[in-house]
Amino acid sequence: MFALPENAKPYTNCFIVTVTPAMAKEWLKHNSFNRPLKPRLVDKYVRQILAGHWQRTHQGIAFNAEGIIIDGQHRLTAIIKTGQSVPMLVFLNENKLAHESIDNGKTRSLLDVVRLELNDNTIKSKHISALKAMWAGRFCKNQDDLTAVEISNMIRRYNGALRFAVDMTDIPGVNDAVVMGVLARAYLTVPAEQLLEFCRILRGYDSEHPTASLIREYRTWLLTLRDRQEATRRDVYKRTQAILAAFLKNETTCDMFRDQTEMFPIHGNRTVQ
Repeated sequence: MFALPENAKPYTNCFIVTVTPAMAKEWLKHNSFNRPLKPRLVDKYVRQILAGHWQRTHQGIAFNAEGIIIDGQHRLTAIIKTGQSVPMLVFLNENKLAHESIDNGKTRSLLDVVRLELNDNTIKSKHISALKAMWAGRFCKNQDDLTAVEISNMIRRYNGALRFAVDMTDIPGVNDAVVMGVLARAYLTVPAEQLLEFCRILRGYDSEHPTASLIREYRTWLLTLRDRQEATRRDVYKRTQAILAAFLKNETTCDMFRDQTEMFPIHGNRTVQ
């Protein structure tokens, strides 16, 4: 067991408190000066709490000697939105200048947290990018709203699909997160041999397949892209779906610009290892 040194002293200003929504509302009345509230961060905390993923850590709520909140406004706001009580560490009489040091250290990246959660250093940022695009789907929205726990759980579930998509797009031009997202979705329902052949053509291999020339033209177009704005991502998603659908039907032409439904739903039948 870990032993503290002899000079260790109890920290008498810290308490474990089950913070209720009513308490959170009352405490936030003393949030007289803080950084602007970030609604998307609050929403992440809300999902964690409602899903039962919230963990009590050494980071909680802190008040200065005047009873003003200096850390924890997003956590308290999330408690109010969920209507659930959450145990947290509460620190009193903290230095009023503590805000100068809070959250100023090296933060753990999303990749750091996911690797620690899964105990797997082979996971790369590309796998997370592919997962975000896969989850966002054809609207290419809100891909940055996933929490580390949600990402870790989805990587467990879709590990094979994500690794396939990343491995098949590891060359310039086609190593686009949106392309990976479509391929990861398709992996769940498209026969493996067909999807592998599509990827081989997309990577530049020769083929006599009827759709091969379309795929080569599409690859050339991907190489010309210079931005990854939302409109561009939607265009890439739409074209990737259309080209892959044409390939599966052995077609020589396709309409890449018509409004499409989601052609490859996430919940497929293939067992994902």
